[in-house]
Order: sequence, then C-alpha cells, then structure tokens
Amino acid sequence: MHRLPILFLLIYLIGSGLLLGQPRNTRSLDSMLQLLRTQKDTPLIYTYRTIFNDYMTDDPETARAYLDTAFTLAAGVKSTNIQARLLNDLAFYYNKTGDYVKAEGLYKKAIDSFAKARNLGMQQVSYNVLGVVQKNRGKLDEALDSYMKSLEFSDILGDTDYYRIPTFLNIGVLLGEMDQLDRSNAYYLKTIAACEEFDEPWGAAIARSNMATNYVVAGRPGEALPIYLEALEYFEAEKYDFESGEQYAHLGEVYMKLGEYAMSESYLKRSIAMGIKTGEQAMQITAGRHLGALCLQTGRPGQALEYLRIALNLADETDNKPEFVRLLKDLGDAHAQNGNYKEAYTFREKHFEQYDSIFQKEKVEQINALEVRFQTAQKEAELALQQEEINTLNEKAKVDELTKSLYAGGMFSFLAVSGGLFFGFRQRMKRNRIQREKQEAVYRQEIEHKKKELASQTLHLVQKNTFLEELQDNLENLRRSPEKFKMEFRRIAMLLRKEKASDKDWETFKTYFAQVHNDFDQKLKTFSPEISEKEIRLAAFLRMNLTTKEIAATMNVLPESILKSKYRLKKKLGLDRDVDLSEFLASI
Repeated sequence: MHRLPILFLLIYLIGSGLLLGQPRNTRSLDSMLQLLRTQKDTPLIYTYRTIFNDYMTDDPETARAYLDTAFTLAAGVKSTNIQARLLNDLAFYYNKTGDYVKAEGLYKKAIDSFAKARNLGMQQVSYNVLGVVQKNRGKLDEALDSYMKSLEFSDILGDTDYYRIPTFLNIGVLLGEMDQLDRSNAYYLKTIAACEEFDEPWGAAIARSNMATNYVVAGRPGEALPIYLEALEYFEAEKYDFESGEQYAHLGEVYMKLGEYAMSESYLKRSIAMGIKTGEQAMQITAGRHLGALCLQTGRPGQALEYLRIALNLADETDNKPEFVRLLKDLGDAHAQNGNYKEAYTFREKHFEQYDSIFQKEKVEQINALEVRFQTAQKEAELALQQEEINTLNEKAKVDELTKSLYAGGMFSFLAVSGGLFFGFRQRMKRNRIQREKQEAVYRQEIEHKKKELASQTLHLVQKNTFLEELQDNLENLRRSPEKFKMEFRRIAMLLRKEKASDKDWETFKTYFAQVHNDFDQKLKTFSPEISEKEIRLAAFLRMNLTTKEIAATMNVLPESILKSKYRLKKKLGLDRDVDLSEFLASI
C-alpha cells in the first residue's frame, strides 16, 4: 500500500494540515482551550480549527464537534476564505473516516470557494488532496487532472519544490498503481531530494517506503525489507501511529513473500489493530487483504475468506475502487481453494470487468498525457522565469544600447518559438495581478495617507540594508588596493558600524506600522506570550508582503535564516501546517 500524503508540509500542508500519525500535543491543546475563553471572531474560529486538527489524530468524532462549532461561528463572519477553509476541514474529516464520495464533493466546493476568495495557495493544496481522493475512487484520469492543476497553481505562485513535494509524491503513487515503476521511482527521488533540501525527514521516509513498495511489485522483496525497517524505526521513534501502521502492513507483505509466515502474520495483525485505533479504514483493508493472501498460502482458505470478506465490505463502504478490485480476485482464489468453483468464477469475472475499467482502459494514453502535461507545466514555469529575465534586460536596455541590441537579437527567436506556450500562462499571471491590484486599491482608499508613510519607510529600510551590503562589497574591493585602503578604510568601517548598530529606522517603521495595523504586536502575543521582538519584526515585514530576500536584507541575515525563522514563528503561534503564515498574519 502506497502512502498517500493526505496532509503535508510544510508546508503548506494538505487538507487541514494534520500529520496523521502525530501524537496529540497535550500542552498545546490545553493552551488552545484556554484561548477559547478570551478570543472572538476570526481568531476564535482558527483556534477551533486547530483543536479540530489536534483531535483528528485519534478521535475524529470529538474533532467533528469542534469543527461544527467553528461552522456556527463562521455564519456570523463575512469571509469567503474562512468558509472555504472549513469546507476543506470537513472534506478532510470524511476523507479520514473513509467516506470518499462526500470528501470529493466537499473538496470541489472548497476549491470553488477558495477561487472566489482568490486564495491561490489553498487551491493548489486542495486540488492535490482532491486528486488523492479521486485516485482512491478509481478515477485515475480525474486524479491526473487534479494533480496537474495543483502544479499549475504552484507555477503561478512561483513555488519552490518544497510546495511541490506532495504532488511529486502523489504522482509517484499514481504511476506505481499503473505499474510504471521506473517513472514512479523518479518522482519519489524528486520528493526525497526536496525533503532533504528543506529538512523534511517525514516526507523523505514516506518516499523511501513507497520506493520499497515498487521493489516488492518488481519481485525484489529482499531489497525492500531494510528500507521498511528503517522507516518503521523512524516513525515509531517519532510516535507516528498511522505511518507505523502502514509499515506493519508493508513488512507483513514482504515477510510473506520471503516465506517467514509467522513474522508476516504478526505484523499484519498489528497493522489492523493500528488501523482500528487511528480510524484508518484503508489500512484495515490493505492489511486484511494481505492476511487473506497469507491464509491462502498457508492452507487456511476458510480464514482467508473471513479476512477478505471484511476487507471487501470496508472497500465497498468507502468506495475504495482499487482495493475493491484486488479483493475480488483474492476472493475468487479463496473460493477456488475451498472448492466453490461457481463462486470463484463469479468473483474472478467481476474482477476482470472492473480491473479493465480502472487500470487497463487507455492506460498508455493516460501515462503519456501525464508526462506531456507535467512537462508543459514545467515549461511554463521556465518561461515565466525567462520573462522576468527579459523584463530585467529591458530596464537595462534603457541606459545601455549594447545590451538592448543583444537582447533584441538573442531573445526574439526564443519568443517566436515559445510564444504559443507562454501566452496562456502570461495571461493567467496578468489576470491574477489585476485581481490583486483591485484588492489593494480598495485597501489604499481606506488608509492611503498612513499607508504611504509606511510603504516609504519600508522601502527605506530595504534600500538602506541593500546599500550596506553593496558598501561591504566595495569595502572588500577597496582592501585589495593598498593605496586607497589607508585613506578610506577607517572612515567607511566606522560608517558601517554606526549604520548597522542603529535601530532608529526600525522604531520609525514601528510607529507607522502601528498606525496602520492597530495592536498588531499585542494580537500576536495573545497567540504566544513568549514571542520575541525579533519575531514581531519578522511578522510585521511579512504583513507588509516583503519577499524573503527583502526581509533578509532588512534584518541583515541570509534568506535561508528567514525561512527557518518563519517555520519557528508558525510553530510558536500554534498554526497548522496548511495555514499560510502571511495569510494568517493578514487576518489579525
């Protein structure tokens, strides 16, 4: 059974941002419950969502009660974005409890609402999870379409591969289902590379486990065994129950293929027990199917029928078409061993009918379409980057005729060839830019005089620190020229120390910022009383929509340090992985 990254990251994280196997953080939950007494409006709704996510780990019904309360509170809040997030949460609830039909419908409604709210980030996330649900329902072509749309939104947003990790992983799973093992492993390797780059050991462990599953399908269970054991050691150490349960099922299948039947049965029963504990019916289905196969191999057809019937009923109830089709075949084999050849024929006939419709029909065309569409999405992203370079060259061309002529000659042929592909992508980018500009225009009309002062001060901070960086580079060059060094070095060094030591600009910025965003720092402290002045400064810059590079220049640190600081800030504020930090800060 491949791990389906229903929720992830980082990231952004998928669905409602819950790591399925993560144990409940009692301390965090207690602090959230305390906040219910003091908060109201949007922050209160977000707190109810956080508690919902916490309980979804092992108590979905209690979680649902908190989500229902959040829906009631949201009825009095005019926010399409909040309504969309709650729909997304409800879809996750049905996804987790195995009702894929309701989950699919709710994810589609959430996507429509996110579109109305112009929330491109959550459309990207929701399309990815929708693809997972559609794949579980056997709608492979629709799942491909959803994954491609998720990648398109990543391209529009200019995402790094960090935000593409779930999509890479899901495409790998889909290709594995279609027995395209080499292509599947290629996407898993992309996933592992991105996870290692952005320090996401959970995702890397999942991708390695999925590659091991491909080894099992390819008839190489011996190679898969140490990978599964390593993944299990990590998940058990981190107390990820769901992921540990999946590794139990994987190990049960591998030990069965290696002829170690006692070990196989032990692990498979542990997987079923974990599936019951976490409410994961898909886990119970897969482990039950393997147990049925094990009983057939060890001459226990009666027990095999019992396990397989339970698994088939669960697959039917949850509309898990791929597992349902596999179980039809296994039940046919079990009836044949029991001498019930009429029943065996009936089940095998149903198996072949449905297998053809889910896995075989137009299979090659689907795979080719997947590759073409994904390559097109990558090409569009490259073209967007090229266009940014073109714009930069155009600006330089105004003061440099030589650059202008080189650009005109060198880029014209490129645009002629790729213009067709780029046009549609550029139009989407233009529409999104126009929408953002309209929203900003409304906001500027309300506080224009204060916003201008704040924007001016922000620009000054960025320019000042950019200037200092350039001055430092010049200083290094100056040091290489002894005749100039003696005369200029001491004066420039003193100037740099004086400028970098001064917090006057930050204090001025704080004054303007407080006029535009009342009590911003106090609101942050209601979420985390221990938040530091440096973290408040980071939050303020994010609230001003500065880029990571601009913030790094302003705070005199590397961009990588800002990424880590953002991660720590989200954690300190108690935000779910799927909550966009900038969007959250804009809401308070």
